[in-house]
Amino acid sequence: YALFGLQVPDKYRLVIAGISISAMVATVIGGTALLSWALGLGGTAVTLANANIKRISLGVQGFQGLAVAGVTAQPIERVFPTPYVVDQNTFVHVIVQAPVMTVTTGLIRGDVGINGHFEPVI
Repeated sequence: YALFGLQVPDKYRLVIAGISISAMVATVIGGTALLSWALGLGGTAVTLANANIKRISLGVQGFQGLAVAGVTAQPIERVFPTPYVVDQNTFVHVIVQAPVMTVTTGLIRGDVGINGHFEPVI
């Protein structure tokens, strides 16, 4: 799923140096949850059905069945030695997949932080 997407403004490019992701149980979950995270770069629309998207795997987080509120997953902290550059008018997507999801009740919340900056296109 495209959790969210951002279009890089005209006349700018986005330089991404890293990303951090946290997740926690907000209300007791009744089942197991496995979250697989990725970054999608360079798409031409707000969709993952786009041949131009470069996908970068970020990591996996998980919760065991009957996890109580306040339980946190291991944070994902990625620093890219060579920053990724996203061109003007293309999209950055934060992607989450749930290859294992037997949760029938409860709520998982979290945060995604992208460490980056915009540079003018000259």
